Amino acid sequence: FNENEIAYLPKLGYFKKNEPAFFEPIHIIENSNIEVFRHSINLLRNVFTDGSGNVIPDFDITFDNSLLEKNISYLTNAVSFIKEDSKEYYEIIEKCCKKILLFKTDPGNTNSFATIKAHGVAFFNVYQDDYDEVFFIDDIAHQTGHIILTTLFHNRKAIFKIDEEQNVEDLLKLKDHRTVYILLHALYTYYTTLLCLDNSLAKNRFNKRQEKEAIGRIGFYLNKCSNDLNRFEKINDLYSGIENVLTNEGKEIYDIIRQKYSEAVQKWQTTISGFDYNNQTYNFAFKNFDALNTLEKTQS
Repeated sequence: FNENEIAYLPKLGYFKKNEPAFFEPIHIIENSNIEVFRHSINLLRNVFTDGSGNVIPDFDITFDNSLLEKNISYLTNAVSFIKEDSKEYYEIIEKCCKKILLFKTDPGNTNSFATIKAHGVAFFNVYQDDYDEVFFIDDIAHQTGHIILTTLFHNRKAIFKIDEEQNVEDLLKLKDHRTVYILLHALYTYYTTLLCLDNSLAKNRFNKRQEKEAIGRIGFYLNKCSNDLNRFEKINDLYSGIENVLTNEGKEIYDIIRQKYSEAVQKWQTTISGFDYNNQTYNFAFKNFDALNTLEKTQS
């Protein structure tokens, strides 16, 4: 039982202590096979850690049914949009991502994440009050991207020719504490996020405010992707070519990422070139973006 004396049985539902019948069923997102947890799960509690690896205290993090109630319509719509607009990618999502857990905490504690310690679960930090379908398309694509790549990389030596646990900082003498493995993970999530946002924009899924946010997020990730591609290319140069860094399977994934980046730059560069991201933090915040960028820029 969790702190509210609720126990969860997979595929069945939730029990309250000393009550013989289920008091809530599991929640499956409409027209999908993906479950959303209604309550905190004790067996998952240890994966909620801060940057130092310490478990985030109960008073500093929220898990409850109110998060599901507030966000489920947005989450359901986002899943539906990805399913219809990015069909091939969605098929992979359903194979690899079985469950979603919503939580709320200061991002200084942790961001949304996926982890091998709870493989197949996507964890979304819904700490901004204005999150809607655009955020969930972004975060679904991002976190399921991690889950999918972890699955693909179950045998890392089928992907990497070098030691993938080397730190980028040590290799390139730059301030970057990520490993080569994590760097490639980041690049793949830019690919999945750009893919899903771009496809849903093309299908006119959003109102004007959401359209501005979606395009703002695309520019935000293109900047990040550009920086990380540059770092990966420097690693390739360090080893005298990508053929000495990645296997053919690894190069295929890398080429897909580069191709999507190039397509997105060609499509959106004129629109996003004037955007100002100086007030953004690690996670995209639309209210910050909106304060510095006019709607007309998204329509140029």
